[in-house]
Amino acid sequence: MQSLYLVTCPKGLVQLLNNELKRLDIKTFDSFDTGTFFYGTMDDCIRVNLRSRIANVVYLCLWEEKILDFDTLFEYVKSLPWKDFCHDCCHVSLEVNTYNSQLSARRSIQSISHKAIAESVGCMFPDDGVEREIYIHFKSDLCRVFINTSGERLYKRWRRKQVGVAPLKENIAAWLVLLSGWRFREPLVDRCCGTATILIEAAMIAKNIAPWLQRNFAFQDFWWYDADNFDRIKQDALA
Repeated sequence: MQSLYLVTCPKGLVQLLNNELKRLDIKTFDSFDTGTFFYGTMDDCIRVNLRSRIANVVYLCLWEEKILDFDTLFEYVKSLPWKDFCHDCCHVSLEVNTYNSQLSARRSIQSISHKAIAESVGCMFPDDGVEREIYIHFKSDLCRVFINTSGERLYKRWRRKQVGVAPLKENIAAWLVLLSGWRFREPLVDRCCGTATILIEAAMIAKNIAPWLQRNFAFQDFWWYDADNFDRIKQDALA
């Protein structure tokens, strides 16, 4: 079954992200400065989460509809199957962006949507607990409701246990290596080496090591998650 996905990335890196997804046999469309869309399967979602070096988050679109007023927004958001994704131990956060739409008040959209989700699940969500990030995107009155399948931002690789005052994000480090035109047989020197983020990313690129094999993802709590299928895709990445 094909679903709509949104993959976000650091500003200005979307072309590199598109090239990366193309290598995974994923066709993107409607790209913008900080992300791109694609239609794919749940297996595609898992593969992007495991193997993309540039992505920040992979979002799954739960629903899209033309919305012109707040009452309609409330009813449609409430009607979504939130119990498949959220429960009373979840902390639900909402991010809203709106472009050229009649509903442009982000805080009002956020408040109404949060209330609709709480009524659908039948509880008020705690301030802590398992994070569920919802992203609501309005463009020309088309409302798309997304849920974060990645969990914690994907640039947070498994190896880093602590950070300094201004750590370099790993996907930015990967971009610097790819931008440099470095050929893997040549020496690579990082004259500003701190915690070796650039050098480690370079080694992982050179050895074709999938960057996110040692972490958990939000989709592992979703109703459609199949542990055996996930292990199969993970073994493909390991190979």
